[in-house]
Amino acid sequence: MQAGAHVVINGSREYLPQASQRYPDMRVILLEVNSDIIRQRLVERGRETVQEIEARIAHNQQLPPVGHPRLYVLNNDSSLAETGAKLMALLKGRD
Repeated sequence: MQAGAHVVINGSREYLPQASQRYPDMRVILLEVNSDIIRQRLVERGRETVQEIEARIAHNQQLPPVGHPRLYVLNNDSSLAETGAKLMALLKGRD
């Protein structure tokens, strides 16, 4: 950042207030995905039990909404390639 480069981090909603204070000009990108789609993806990935997947989805549904003046919501229901292209366009300032 000191050299003028853009920095992308995968952060927690819980840390957003502290990050916003430290980096007031940051842009926040929230990836959202339909519960049925995330369930399907997690089942296909095969790393978690059905109970763990359901607990994860339930937890995500209870999270408070994200609020930030420079918030951009990116829908992740489509393919990885399509979402990746949208993300890259956003990062390059072509949103």
